[in-house]
Amino acid sequence: MALIDDPKAFIARMFQMEANEGRGTYCQVFSEGTTAVPIDLQPHERVYAIYKSKYYFTSDAMYVSGSQGSLRLAWKDVSACSSKHGDGSKKSTISTVHGKSIVIDMTDLAKGWSGRISQLVHSMIDRWGSPGALGLPLMTVQEFLCHPDAEAAFAPNLEGRISCSELSEAFQLLLGLPGVESVFLSRAGTEEEELAIQGVVIVSTCEPDEFAAFISRLSASEVVPADESVRRKVGRLAADQKVFEVMWS
Repeated sequence: MALIDDPKAFIARMFQMEANEGRGTYCQVFSEGTTAVPIDLQPHERVYAIYKSKYYFTSDAMYVSGSQGSLRLAWKDVSACSSKHGDGSKKSTISTVHGKSIVIDMTDLAKGWSGRISQLVHSMIDRWGSPGALGLPLMTVQEFLCHPDAEAAFAPNLEGRISCSELSEAFQLLLGLPGVESVFLSRAGTEEEELAIQGVVIVSTCEPDEFAAFISRLSASEVVPADESVRRKVGRLAADQKVFEVMWS
């Protein structure tokens, strides 16, 4: 069993690593859990760690205390999180399946990759949240083409710009290929940054050789099987469907 599959053990390990990296004064750990905290816990809950006397971690949730009381964020209720650990986001917008959103000050938890409590929060969301909750959502082709910065945002490291009309035509041809079920675009960076498209995500029953004309037309560098985080954002797939990502170096 992976450590993340045991929330209690994972919380303890991340806090141990945080302390080992020199931030032990912020950490309180309770190996058997405690209910002696100034927040209203669910009847079954115990707090296993506290960070900066503000963030309380149970197996099921994170509580954030403030002047107006405490807020409970259950991992299973998270439908989207705008940040990833180490992406440099100063703020993270976390949305729930109940239609509510909260903003977390990520500078309180990490600076870049330095910060195991940020890693803890993002890992718990990735493992226990709704599928595809972590990172920016995929864009549809229509959403992308309607964006005012579409032309400048598409593969920004590519030499020479591709016009919106050329992009539109290329996507129409791709969507017209037999076996191509749907097409999305994956964003780089964070919610706070300008739009930047790093890849084209293709859900298909055919093999990537069929995309050769599209790849050549838009000067892409490669097409690869999409990683698990991208596949989860696509949602449920049919048995014969595969997910590929066209990338630009």
